[in-house]
Amino acid sequence: MKDLAAPAAVLLMALALLGALTPGTEAAIDPAPAGYDHLYIRWSTHFRGQAADWRLIKAVAIAESKENPRAESPAGAVGIMQLMPATGREMAGRLGVDYRPLNPRANIMLGTAYLAQVEGKFADHPDPLKIKLSLAGYHAGPYRVAKVLEAVLASGAGDVWSCVAAALPAATVAYVADVLKIHEKLGRG
Repeated sequence: MKDLAAPAAVLLMALALLGALTPGTEAAIDPAPAGYDHLYIRWSTHFRGQAADWRLIKAVAIAESKENPRAESPAGAVGIMQLMPATGREMAGRLGVDYRPLNPRANIMLGTAYLAQVEGKFADHPDPLKIKLSLAGYHAGPYRVAKVLEAVLASGAGDVWSCVAAALPAATVAYVADVLKIHEKLGRG
């Protein structure tokens, strides 16, 4: 008898990508973490542009949830990209899509769109400062980071990131370092 498991898995993945699965059937798809790379690439290119490195999105997902689509933090963040429900709903509304936090495709799409929005707030700053500020904003909230940044810039401080980091929660500074370390490892691929 012919093995139909592989074609069935391909069909389920195609349906998930097209958004054709109902919320009750999304649990049937549980690909290995490497199976999400196509989603990181797709949404990074869509929201962040062709030149953006999709591995940064994967690094965020690994740092946030170890790519676990069912992850839930004690604070209430949900899914692979660990979006807070209010943030996820806000992004879904802006994009005109349903809020489905446990659906990998939807969660990666919303998380990537949110990170792109946060990156936009810090677009006037050069890399790697922009990346660090954006990751800190994703973790601690963009307005909080922008407020600290504004004070640091007004002070005329030399090393902007060091001064911003000193004013942020230690968990946020550690998060930024973790994501950058993961991103570096992924880049060596």
